[in-house]
Amino acid sequence: MSWGALLCIPGISGRKPWGDIWVREGWRVQRRAGTSLHRVLDPTGKRTAQGDQQACLAFAMAAAPALTHKRALILLHGIGRDYRIMGRLEHAAAAQGWAVVNISYPSLTRPFSEHVAQVHGVIDGLREAGIDDIHFIGHSMGGLIARAVMAERDLTCRAVLLGSPNQGAVMAEVLGRYRSFHTVFGPCGLTLSPAEKHSIPIPERAEIAVIAGGTGRGGYNPLLPGDNDSIVTVAETRLPGREADFALIPSLHISLPLRSDVIAASLGFLETGRLTQQAASPLS
Repeated sequence: MSWGALLCIPGISGRKPWGDIWVREGWRVQRRAGTSLHRVLDPTGKRTAQGDQQACLAFAMAAAPALTHKRALILLHGIGRDYRIMGRLEHAAAAQGWAVVNISYPSLTRPFSEHVAQVHGVIDGLREAGIDDIHFIGHSMGGLIARAVMAERDLTCRAVLLGSPNQGAVMAEVLGRYRSFHTVFGPCGLTLSPAEKHSIPIPERAEIAVIAGGTGRGGYNPLLPGDNDSIVTVAETRLPGREADFALIPSLHISLPLRSDVIAASLGFLETGRLTQQAASPLS
C-alpha cells in the first residue's frame, strides 16, 4: 500500500489547520495554525463557540464536566491522522477510570516542535485541573512526540509506543528524495528519518514499552529490510537499553491502535509496568 493510499483511510485530518490546546471529557478548545483564532468543539464535534483563547477556554471550562480523576492518559495519533484513530483506545481507557486526553494535531502542516509545544500546553491544562499523574500512548510519530514531551518535562510516568520509528524509518529517508513526499508530509516528514533520530530526546525517568507490528519472518513489505509492519521495521521501533517491555504483534502499521490485543496490552502496561503475556509473544 502506498503512502498516498494510507492517507485515504478514515481518521485523516493532518492537513486541517486546527489543533487541540485543551481537552476535557470530549470538549475541545482548538487553535487555528498561524493565527490567534480559537474555537470550541463539543463532544459530537460541533463548533459551539469561536473567538480568542481566553473566551474559548472560559466557555469550554463552564460547559465541560469537572474532572474527578486522579490520573490522565494522553493519546497521540500518527502523521496524517486525527484523534479518531485512537478512539478504541480512548473508550477502553475511560472505562478503566482514566481521564483520557485524545489529542488531535495538524501533523502535515506544522513542524515537530510545534506539536511538542501543543502537548505541553495540554499538560498545563491538566495540572491546572489538579492532575499530575500523566501517562502516554503514542502511535507512530505520536510516540516520538510523547518521547520529546516526557524528556523535556523529565516526567516519571509510563508510556507505550506503537510502531513508532524510534531509530528513524528508512522509508521516510528513501521517499524524502522525492518532492512529492515533502508536498504530502510537510515539515514533519524528514523528522521520521534515521538522520533525525538523535534530535528527539529519550526520557530518563519514564518506563517505556514498545509494541511493533510484523509477521515474525520477512514482514509485510518485501522492500523493507527485515520484519516490518509495511511502513516501519521492527528494528526501527526498538529502544535498546530503555525498554521496560517489548511485544511483536502480527499487525500492519495502521492497525496497531485498533487491535483489541494491543489495547489490552497497552493499558495493562500502564497499570503494572508489563505487557500482557498474550501480547508479549504472539508470534513465538
